[in-house]
Amino acid sequence: MIDTTDAPSPLDEDGIEEKTRLTFGSFLARSLVAVLGIGSFGIWIYAYSGLAANDREYTDQLDVAAFAQSAEPICFAAKSLMSDLPYSIAAEDAAERSNQILEADAVLKDMLTNLRAIDLAPQTERDQGMLVKWLNEYDIFVADRDRYAAKLLVEPEAAMTFTDIGTGRIERRLTWFADVNEMDSCITPTDVG
Repeated sequence: MIDTTDAPSPLDEDGIEEKTRLTFGSFLARSLVAVLGIGSFGIWIYAYSGLAANDREYTDQLDVAAFAQSAEPICFAAKSLMSDLPYSIAAEDAAERSNQILEADAVLKDMLTNLRAIDLAPQTERDQGMLVKWLNEYDIFVADRDRYAAKLLVEPEAAMTFTDIGTGRIERRLTWFADVNEMDSCITPTDVG
């Protein structure tokens, strides 16, 4: 049996509990945890306050808005023409679906021709590089749609796939660029489904 008569009592001679003394190490550890907790909370407040979004510039944002302002009406006209066409997913068979996709692709090809006719001189060199890349990727997107339309005639249950360009799904990349540069009508069409 353990003798507890000599064990130190947590109470002092007046019956009041003694306070344990805080060592430097435990003080430092508690302080560090408090600072990290408050700092983490502060970062989330900053992120959700909207202040962080106001400081951010998108890497795909054009330096000069001239192209975007000229492109929007061209894309809007193409989008209006495409809205008059039936959605290919409403087609009764693969041949009809293929024809509807090809009709829409003809509108997209005209749109791209008109977009390429916009003078890029007002744009910065960086902008010009991004725009050439965006238009070239849009060509790939339309070529993928053409390829799918042809494949439907041979394989009626074929699934639509897009070329991997190494920066994510091509249709999302094209739409992102259009969104960031306020060319809302230039987003990729969703008529294929």
